[in-house]
Amino acid sequence: MPIVVKAVPGKPFGKTPRVCLQIESGHRAGERIEHNWLSRLEAETWARDTGYTVLGADTPTSAALLVNLFETFGDFQFEDREISGGDLVDELGGWLRKHKATVGSMPAPKSEPGARVLKELFRINRPLHTGNGDVNGGDLVDSFGEWLREALDLMPSITGGPFVAKVAQSPEGSQYWSERDGWGELDDATAFFANGPWGLTTDPLAQWEVVELAVAQESAAEVEAGPRG
Repeated sequence: MPIVVKAVPGKPFGKTPRVCLQIESGHRAGERIEHNWLSRLEAETWARDTGYTVLGADTPTSAALLVNLFETFGDFQFEDREISGGDLVDELGGWLRKHKATVGSMPAPKSEPGARVLKELFRINRPLHTGNGDVNGGDLVDSFGEWLREALDLMPSITGGPFVAKVAQSPEGSQYWSERDGWGELDDATAFFANGPWGLTTDPLAQWEVVELAVAQESAAEVEAGPRG
């Protein structure tokens, strides 16, 4: 799938304003392409010619950033999956620090629902991204999981469309893609919401089908239960 970018104010050249492109999808969301243009039109034209998908100037960065958050922590979409508290402290802390400046510069929460959700995430996890205080990994797994479940209900209105967890199914329908282990069991699959697994979307030869996670789990449960009679 194409990389989504958005034109944002760049570093001025002296007193001359510049525009740069910020990546809004995938594992590089929040990063900026190391080039500056004199106008938004020039930057967006270059992006389209290069093969990027361009978000309009009025598209909130918060929506793309929230999608990235859900896809980065897709393990929480599996009810019985074990999640290491220590790893989550490191990974969520890193995500928060990486995007702290972007979220901090977002509009007042009242004017942008996505910004309100993100600012709340930063508020309740202040010790995690500031380093001021110890964070219990087990407690973080519980609190962040609950936050994700509540935020999931808000995402359709933030993104402007259905927002459900999906998995990549092999063409024959017997295996599911895991970014860690490749093709295998559904229990090990990588959940995504909009952008698809990085290992497949960057492989031009990969073949796969998009299946809603809930549907795949229901089918797996029926197979495991066997025929009725």
